[in-house]
Amino acid sequence: MPKYSAEFFKKILEDGEGAIRSGQGHAFRQQLEALNTAHIPINFRLSLANISRRVGLIPLALRILSPRMPLSGLEKSADTTASEMAEYALLLQRIGSLSEALRLLEKIDTNKEPKALLYRAFCLFKTWEHKSSIPYLKQYVNNIGDAYQKLVGQLNLAAAYCIAGNYETSLSVTEECLKNALSNEKWRLYANALELKAQNLIHLNKLFSAAQHIEEAAKIFESHKTFDALFVKKWAAYLEAHQSSSVTPLIRFKAHAFKEEAFESAREADLYSLLVRLDVNTYDHVYFGTPFSAYRSRIETLTKNISPNTVYFLGNHNAPLLDIEAGTLQGQVVLPLGKKVHQVLNLLTYDLYRPLKLGDMFSSLYEGEHFDIESSPERIYQIVKRTRQFLKESSLPIEVRENKGYYQLHITGSLALKLNRTRTPVEGLNPYLQRLKNFYPASQVFKTSDVRKCLNLKLSKAREVIELGLINGDIIKLGSSSATKYQFAIKNVLN
Repeated sequence: MPKYSAEFFKKILEDGEGAIRSGQGHAFRQQLEALNTAHIPINFRLSLANISRRVGLIPLALRILSPRMPLSGLEKSADTTASEMAEYALLLQRIGSLSEALRLLEKIDTNKEPKALLYRAFCLFKTWEHKSSIPYLKQYVNNIGDAYQKLVGQLNLAAAYCIAGNYETSLSVTEECLKNALSNEKWRLYANALELKAQNLIHLNKLFSAAQHIEEAAKIFESHKTFDALFVKKWAAYLEAHQSSSVTPLIRFKAHAFKEEAFESAREADLYSLLVRLDVNTYDHVYFGTPFSAYRSRIETLTKNISPNTVYFLGNHNAPLLDIEAGTLQGQVVLPLGKKVHQVLNLLTYDLYRPLKLGDMFSSLYEGEHFDIESSPERIYQIVKRTRQFLKESSLPIEVRENKGYYQLHITGSLALKLNRTRTPVEGLNPYLQRLKNFYPASQVFKTSDVRKCLNLKLSKAREVIELGLINGDIIKLGSSSATKYQFAIKNVLN
């Protein structure tokens, strides 16, 4: 069989499907990685990208499919199909580039490719916006013809209702899923539905029945080794913790979840430990360590609206204090304010559970730009390299660590990080304005010389800071010429 002939690619796809269905997908990765993507015909790119994604080769899948996308990644080209766009958007979601994925999905005619609705829901799930995903999932279930895919959609709809707090509605959808999965002998999906039903029953305080469903799901997952079995273990840990009035089972599960890179399950372990025993430090850690407003609302709802503090100190409270946003250590500026190094360090403190992927970092640092698998990763590598070099030269006891494509900040010495309840990105000169406002609240006036003195800047830089504040409407100009003074606007966006 000639290499790179149509028969060759058909054989690759056939072997790949067989490997995935037999649970040997990872063993097939080497064959895919050996492909020269430049030689893949157009009509095979979508299928090969799909196979590559399903065996975990996301970068390869992007390389295979990116030639079918327009350069911007946002507008549909003449011959790009809706299915190709949907698959590419899902790949963007998998690397963490959610905003670009959603923008691309909005361009797709869902009558031609209903999966775009499901993939929009997946993007919203990533930020815990399950309530917002419900209309898309309902439309997907109504539009999709394939019985198996409809069942997948129903399960995701039931999950969305559950996380949104609509437990009775979720139970109703879950019961239908159980019936359909059982009649069609879809045992993995049946176990998923059992886990979902148990989750709803836990929230409805029907713990004995929940435990029975968890036990049944666990038995099925014993013969179907999948990642989903972890969710069953999570609820089993919670039920054990509740029964024993001890958070130890959830602490053990949290460690296991981190080991399995199930970061959201680790977050959930901390949240549900609060329902067993309220601990202020755990509450602050999960609240301040979660950047998603929908999840913060979930925390407040489940813990009966306990008010979080305005500031959280991560690390040893008696150690020197680094204010990441302000860029100061014990009040002295130590970070290159507003520069990419500062932005990276600030970004890496947003989420204390889920490390950032390449796409997460790229979409945050280069908002609105298209993620290019050939060039974008190198841009992030270079920024991370500069950040590490800065930390080394400044002797700050912090490291940026990478593991399997995830980036995370680690404190390596005597240091505490100050995290504010309301987080703001640091870019341009905004950190200077934030520090200046600490010296001069809205009612106080200041001059250019005051800016130079309190921020320790050269005259030209001080003027830049003031000019930025004037352009943004953060600063008001009072008087003119040598008598010019300034003050912060009362309704300041930096509050």
